[in-house]
Amino acid sequence: MVDVFVSFAVQKLGDFLIQEVNLRFSLREDVQWLRNELLFMQSFLKHAEKMQSRDQRVQQWVFEINSVANDTVAILETYSFEAGKGEERLLAELLKVEPRRTIISIYGMGRLGKTTLARNLYNSPNIVSSFSERAWICVSQEYNTMDLLRNIIKSIQGRTKENLDLLEKMSETDLESYLRDLLKESKYLMVVDDVWQREAWESLKRAFLDNKNGSRIIITTRKEDVAERADKKEDQELVAENIIRLWMAEGFIPRGEEIMEDIAEGFLNELIRRSLVQVTKTFWEKVSECGIHDLLRDLAKKKELEVNFFDIYDPRKHSISSLCLRHAVHGHAQRYLSLDLSNLKLRSIMIFDPDFGKPGLINLRSDFQHIYVLHLDIRSGIKLQPDAIGSLYHLKFLRLNGISDFPSSIGNLKNLQTLHVSNPCHLAPATTDLINIRYLVAWYSKPLKCISKLTNLQLLEGICCDQWKDVDPVDFVNLRELSMCDVKKSYSLNNISSLKNLSTLSLESVFVEPIFKFHHNVILPESKLKEDPMHILGTLPNLRNRYLFRAYEGKEITCSDNNFCQLEFLNLDNLENLERWNLATSSMPLIKGLGIHDCPKLKEIPLRMKDVEMSKM
Repeated sequence: MVDVFVSFAVQKLGDFLIQEVNLRFSLREDVQWLRNELLFMQSFLKHAEKMQSRDQRVQQWVFEINSVANDTVAILETYSFEAGKGEERLLAELLKVEPRRTIISIYGMGRLGKTTLARNLYNSPNIVSSFSERAWICVSQEYNTMDLLRNIIKSIQGRTKENLDLLEKMSETDLESYLRDLLKESKYLMVVDDVWQREAWESLKRAFLDNKNGSRIIITTRKEDVAERADKKEDQELVAENIIRLWMAEGFIPRGEEIMEDIAEGFLNELIRRSLVQVTKTFWEKVSECGIHDLLRDLAKKKELEVNFFDIYDPRKHSISSLCLRHAVHGHAQRYLSLDLSNLKLRSIMIFDPDFGKPGLINLRSDFQHIYVLHLDIRSGIKLQPDAIGSLYHLKFLRLNGISDFPSSIGNLKNLQTLHVSNPCHLAPATTDLINIRYLVAWYSKPLKCISKLTNLQLLEGICCDQWKDVDPVDFVNLRELSMCDVKKSYSLNNISSLKNLSTLSLESVFVEPIFKFHHNVILPESKLKEDPMHILGTLPNLRNRYLFRAYEGKEITCSDNNFCQLEFLNLDNLENLERWNLATSSMPLIKGLGIHDCPKLKEIPLRMKDVEMSKM
């Protein structure tokens, strides 16, 4: 009888070793040892069972072997049961009704069974029937992001010669976009196996579109930080300028003798000093992007909801707090706008929904007439109702993406401080009636006459070089930042020399949004001017940083005496023809940082520059 129990235990151990192929190595050795020991003992059991009636010691030995065999079977069955319960829980998580793309991490030391568990889930009949697209990739320690992206695409599209040739020609950005396009209509399941580095996961994560249809991602990793951070939230970096403008629009910045932007910047720096805000990106010594730690964000979010500072629309409940004056909508915007919002004196509405695109559904006049902040990110090229915008008399901050035309009623917004349009658009002539506008960012293709009336402007982006010809720069007494596009090679910088408060200048040779833009900075990306820009730029008294990128095609630059009085950082990049740099004794007295990159013909720099700290790209 004992022989039967031992045989059963040996079989169980053998099956366990086969099924649990990724079992931790040391544990696998122990299981193998126990199986071998039981096999060895089994060969003596028949003889021992006959002897146990005559020998007390043999009887005790047989009893102990029986106990070990029974305990072994019990332990294996308990392990399998608990593992099965965990797999049922993960399966439920993958199949639950939650439109947001979610990420499940399976974390543990090597050879513990992570891949086996993921494989069981991946091949589950319920999973196969629930997800229209599935793909499995193994990352490991040595990885290549482009190869990983190609492998995912191949598993979805197949490995035809035409497809393989196309993928080999693509850049990493192209592959990301291609994969996102493949997944945009699909409910997908991706398994990313054996992730060792957080950077590897982050490089792939961008390509996995959140199409709000219940898509799921499983990652397996032996790294705790990878597992913890896998599904954390776009740590989204916020542009410091946008934070400041929103504070101003909400009335959080007191008015006084100081410029409001400077006060707001002081507030932001104080939050950074107290470690409540983290700096994520700087340009030289200027904060350009920042964020907050996840734990602090969760705490702040909880507190904001407690005091009814804002609420996030929940499409499952189809409700939002009537006590909150600020609403955020992430998807399902059409359902949100079907709510009765007419009795709410809303102060701020931010809608982020790339799928929203039906005009006529936003009843701005009756529901939103009290708002100070309106952010619509709908990416659809729709037109606003003719009288929709003009009724928002209190509006101070208007940021839009997806709007192609503006009605003439926009001129009614006398309190508007910020107008930011992320896509090329047609601004109505009445835009020049926005007498309090401080920030105008709009890539408008038609001439906007009388723009000189906007004397409060501090930032102007998107104006064409030809449009600037009709502007009298003397009127822009407050202008700090200017970005012009469609700059011709023959363009002269003379007509900007009267902008004495200008701290940032960006010139682009084509009609696209500039890649570079930072405070207190001159940037000339790819403008390829024929005329040496230094003699004009040097007279602007407030320039602190200057960045020239493919900005000048000449062989020589000259910095004259008493020029660039406030300049602290200078970067010369991709000036392929530059051979000589003449620097007068009293020019750039405050310079403390210098970067020279891809200027192959510039063999010598001025002697005074050799002691200046060199920057790295």
